[in-house]
Amino acid sequence: MGKVGVNTDHPEEALTVHGNMRLTGHLTQPSDMRAKNNIEEINPKNQLENVSKLRIYKYTYREDYAAHAGIPQDGRQ
Repeated sequence: MGKVGVNTDHPEEALTVHGNMRLTGHLTQPSDMRAKNNIEEINPKNQLENVSKLRIYKYTYREDYAAHAGIPQDGRQ
């Protein structure tokens, strides 16, 4: 397989994007111990306290801002 470039004729990676990008869906980045240094365990209680301080919202998109099209997730067509 080759490399794909958006706004470039010379992609350096499997996908190279020069410019802004909008993603709908999921972006997954695997975690590989070979790429890490200085690994140390942290106190989960402190991290839960940090998460509890986050302001979390529920929302829907305005109809005039976003239109949706696609295949239903349950596979019906």
